[in-house]
Amino acid sequence: MSKAFTEVTFNLVQFKKELDQFRDLLNSKQALPERKIQKLFKASLHLTAHLGTTVGNVGVAQQVAYEFQLLGDYGADIVIGDPNKQFCFVELESGDPDAILVSVGKKSTKEWARRFEHGFSQIVDWFCHLDDFKKTDRFHKNFGHGHIDFAGLLLIGRNEGLDTDDLRRLRWRTHKVVVDSHRVACVTYDDLYQELREAYELYSAAIKTETAPQQTPPTPPTPAKEGVAPNDPPPPKDAS
Repeated sequence: MSKAFTEVTFNLVQFKKELDQFRDLLNSKQALPERKIQKLFKASLHLTAHLGTTVGNVGVAQQVAYEFQLLGDYGADIVIGDPNKQFCFVELESGDPDAILVSVGKKSTKEWARRFEHGFSQIVDWFCHLDDFKKTDRFHKNFGHGHIDFAGLLLIGRNEGLDTDDLRRLRWRTHKVVVDSHRVACVTYDDLYQELREAYELYSAAIKTETAPQQTPPTPPTPAKEGVAPNDPPPPKDAS
């Protein structure tokens, strides 16, 4: 497993290429196995770097690590961060429609699926483990000294099969539930794609604005003198 970060200089063209590959994977089948998702992100450095924009204050990450070995027996699928000591730990779970909420018996309200609870618990254990070892040399080597801002991101499931109330519960959990003051976002792969696509469109629009040729502003009208209309020729001189 990787124990070091890869430095990333974000490239918008490569990001769009990887974003299109993510879209194609989502369109290929409704139920996506975890291994296929892991394979995609491992081959998509710039797409992975942009995961930081979905949670916390990381933004577009400048450091990315895959299968990052934490202290002890714990490992994170992805860790992304930046020099400002802000890091996000990412858990990749399967992209199955029933990975988040499932119907149980005759109950009208769905229950959180076992796969979802497993993924969320992984993140809780990471934060617990990091809290125990934050004064070690290994911790300082990986994340630096002083206060470190951590966030968690659970990527799981599809929007297919989730009704309006299911999505409300999922998004409420993202915005309201924190673990030891650390935010944990829970996002479907469909919602993740939409967020990243919108981000690309904003980047593209900003670049077009910055590179558009500057137009010469129109010449302002000549200030009017009393009794003379603006830009009218001056009155003739007295012939005498």
